[in-house]
Amino acid sequence: MQIEYLKDHTRFIPVIAKWFYREWGHYHPELSIKDIEKRLFERTNIDKLPLTIVALDEGELIGTASLKISDMDIRPQYRPWLASMFVKKDKRKQGIGKKLVEAIEHKAKSLGVEILYLYTPDAHDFYLKLGWVTVEQTQYRGAYVSIMKKELNTD
Repeated sequence: MQIEYLKDHTRFIPVIAKWFYREWGHYHPELSIKDIEKRLFERTNIDKLPLTIVALDEGELIGTASLKISDMDIRPQYRPWLASMFVKKDKRKQGIGKKLVEAIEHKAKSLGVEILYLYTPDAHDFYLKLGWVTVEQTQYRGAYVSIMKKELNTD
């Protein structure tokens, strides 16, 4: 498995947009698949936010994660965010998500980020195992979510 920048694999943007629409579209009913594609093109950076990485297995797209300035409009004080972490259903439970999270943490640290945030409706325990801590639990866009953070050692 390789982890690379979306910038180098923009051909996958339509696929990722469909994944996001199916997984999280109900949280953002105002967004179409084309809107999500546009937002993904905005994440084709390497050394500044927002940026997205992709996990590939022999050229097959199997997962993705993003580093964004903000991901939760009701908590503007928290920034930046690990966001849009997704692994194909048939590739889950193989350590891919962990590697994506670690790659985003490493990139954030290299950009001088000291604290990284995320929110999740259903993967709280997954992130706890990776060293994230719960900041709060709240309602967001019709779901009960955990807001979590991780302090990155920026020595």
